[in-house]
Amino acid sequence: MFHASPARVWRQITLFEDVPSRPNLFLRLLLPEPVCTRGDKSIPGAFILCIYRGGSLIKRMRRVQPPHLLQFDVVAQRLGIESAVTAVSGSYRLFPRDAGAELVLTTNYIGHLRPRSLFRHSERWLIHLLHRHILRGMCAAFSTPQPFALPHGPRFSGPQP
Repeated sequence: MFHASPARVWRQITLFEDVPSRPNLFLRLLLPEPVCTRGDKSIPGAFILCIYRGGSLIKRMRRVQPPHLLQFDVVAQRLGIESAVTAVSGSYRLFPRDAGAELVLTTNYIGHLRPRSLFRHSERWLIHLLHRHILRGMCAAFSTPQPFALPHGPRFSGPQP
C-alpha cells in the first residue's frame, strides 16, 4: 500500500531493469543482472529493450492506461536462463485505497524445470523477491520517507505454469 495517490505512484512505476539499487544476493545469484532499458514505456505498442549483463529481453507495452494499468508482453528473451524459465508478460495495476494506492505486480512465466511440483514454489519465491525489489526501488523515488508498506506475503494471480 502506497501512501500516495495512484497518479503519484504511476509516475514512479519502475521496471525491474531500471531499479537504481542493486538486487539482493539471491536475485543476483539466480537471475542475470539488469543494467538499463531503452524505450518509452508510456506508449502502447512501444518496444522496450531491457539490457542485462550478458543478455537482453524485449518488452512490448500492450496496455498503458494511466494511472491504473501498465501491461507488457515479453517478445524476445536472451538471458541464458531459457532452459529454466521463459518470461511471458507482466503488469502493474493500481487501485485507489483509502488515502493511498495499492499496486499489484504480476509476472507471468513458463517454468521448464521438472518436476514442476518441486520447482514451482522456488520460482514463486524468486518472483516475490523480484517484486519486493521493484517496490523498494519505487519507494526510493519518493521524497517522503516510508511512502508504502510491503504486504506480509506474496499474492499470486494468473495462470499457473
